[in-house]
Amino acid sequence: MAQSLSKTEQEDILRIAKKRMSAIVVADSHNRASTLKDLQFVYNIGDGQWPAEIREERTRENRPFLTSNKLRKFVNVVANEIVSRRPAIGVKAVDDQSDPLMARVHEDIIRNQEYQSGADAIYAQAITHAVAASVGYWRVLTRFLPGTFDQEAYLEGVENPLSVYLDPERQYGFIRTSMPKE
Repeated sequence: MAQSLSKTEQEDILRIAKKRMSAIVVADSHNRASTLKDLQFVYNIGDGQWPAEIREERTRENRPFLTSNKLRKFVNVVANEIVSRRPAIGVKAVDDQSDPLMARVHEDIIRNQEYQSGADAIYAQAITHAVAASVGYWRVLTRFLPGTFDQEAYLEGVENPLSVYLDPERQYGFIRTSMPKE
């Protein structure tokens, strides 16, 4: 059974996490701003295809600012082309110490986990985000099987690519989500 952490250890973990999160926010702020602008433009969020100053000017002058969003069609064409090639996780035996049979067994296990998770839809969502805004994510998680202490891996999509914060070296990261305080 796992040993619980003392209050001091918990506070140390939170202190480190807050420090790391702050560093990521500072280091990646320019990329996140570009990603947000790209998403707003592609999906026409908040009239994202019109710069604010031009929108305001046209509104003051009682002139229309029409949008015919043709970009989404091209995002979908590129994303669908990638998805049609069925991206998947692969395992290769790479040196003389590796066992090709075990690599194949691991690959089969991963294929089953992808199938059970509905990976095609998860990959498609991440690819569409990547084409539209240069970033797209999914997560590999584990869960306990009912009534046992056995765990299985599964994939989960990340609906909002801006909820993911990764350090520049990709050693750690955070996924920001809303949850009740309790």
